[in-house]
Amino acid sequence: MKKYIFNPNKSALDYFYLASIGYTEKDIRSIHCNPKAKVTVVIFKDNSKEICRCAEGDEYNEYAGICICIAKHFYGKSKLEKILNKKKVVYNDSNKKKGAK
Repeated sequence: MKKYIFNPNKSALDYFYLASIGYTEKDIRSIHCNPKAKVTVVIFKDNSKEICRCAEGDEYNEYAGICICIAKHFYGKSKLEKILNKKKVVYNDSNKKKGAK
């Protein structure tokens, strides 16, 4: 299992986004990535932790897992699901919005 704090080679935009939602690098104690188990765990300064697991058949992406953990911590899982269901736009194969004529 890899353990690391934020990579200093990440872009400034990544850090700007975290700061814009009220998080800084110091708010995250550690990040644990396990590609074999397809699990990412983020432990925060307040000792809370968020876990992100890939669904069966999904490809593991540690960056996406970290982002999901931060979003779950910031919004809470149920509120995050409500936001995603309310704001998402689904396109069909012909690039038209679902339900559009």
